[in-house]
Amino acid sequence: MIQTPKDEGDWFAFANGCEKCWQFPNCVGAIDGKHDNIVKQEKSGSLYFNYKKTFSIILFALVDSECKFAYIDAGTPETKGDRSVWQNTPLQKEITRNTAHLPDIMPTSSGLQIAPVIVGDDAFPLSPNLIKRYPGQELAPPQRIFNYGYVLFLCCEASPNAPLCILLQALQGTSSFGKRFRHLGALVHFDDSAFQNRKSK
Repeated sequence: MIQTPKDEGDWFAFANGCEKCWQFPNCVGAIDGKHDNIVKQEKSGSLYFNYKKTFSIILFALVDSECKFAYIDAGTPETKGDRSVWQNTPLQKEITRNTAHLPDIMPTSSGLQIAPVIVGDDAFPLSPNLIKRYPGQELAPPQRIFNYGYVLFLCCEASPNAPLCILLQALQGTSSFGKRFRHLGALVHFDDSAFQNRKSK
C-alpha cells in the first residue's frame, strides 16, 4: 500500500486542484481499480482465479487533479470486485472512522460549506464522501453540468493507466514479487509526472 494524504493540508490541496483544473469544487480525487493478470503463485489454489479463467489481482488507486497517484492498494484478488476492494481499503476504513484527516466540511469558491467528495464510476457504492454521475438520459441542466465535470475528471483519472499497463506487462510474476513491482511501477510514474511538471516551470 502507498498512502500520501497525510493531513488536512493534503486534502485541501487536492480539492483546490480539482476546482482549478476541472471546475469541480470540493472533490479530493477520483478512484478506480485496474484488473491485472499475474502468474499463479504456488499453493494459492483458486484465490486469484477469475471468471476469465486467468489469475489476477486488482490494483486500486486514488488520483489527484493532476492525474498523479495519491493512494495505491495492490494485491486484492479480482474476485472481490472494485466495490468490495474500496470498502476494505485502509483509506476507506480511516475515512469511516474519521482518522484519515479528511475535513468534515470544505468551503467552496462560492462560499458554500459542503463535505469533500471522491468520484468513482458506477461500480462503487454511494456514500457521504463518494459520488457518482446521475443515471439516465432525461436530466435537468444542473445534473447534465455535473455529469460533464464528472466525465472530464474520470477521463483524467484513467490516464495514468496507459504507462502503468505497459510497465505491468513487463513485470508479471509471482504475487509476492508482483505486488512490490506494481507499487514500484506506480511510484516511477508518479515521480516522472512530478519531474515533468517541475521541468516545464
